[in-house]
Order: sequence, then structure tokens, then C-alpha cells
Amino acid sequence: MIDVVCLDTDVLVSLLREDPQTKKYVEGLESRGETAYTTPVNTLALFLGG
Repeated sequence: MIDVVCLDTDVLVSLLREDPQTKKYVEGLESRGETAYTTPVNTLALFLGG
């Protein structure tokens, strides 16, 4: 079984702002072996400013 999580724009922005709670959440995903990914739409939203 593969566990994946899609990180939406809100989470990505929080990571860019170095929010400690968001960082802890994402690190928890990694420690449980879950794969985090995002979508091209979220990437474009970040590129365009949110």
C-alpha cells in the first residue's frame, strides 16, 4: 500500500513562511513514510503569488 498526501497551496505557503506547526506536520508525514506531493495548479498559484 502506498500512502500519499497532496499538499495544497495553504500548506505550501505555510512552509515557505517557515510555520513551525506546518513544518512539524510535514516532517511527521516523512517519518511515517508517506509521500507528499502537490499539483501543477498549486505550483502555478505559488508562482503567480498565491
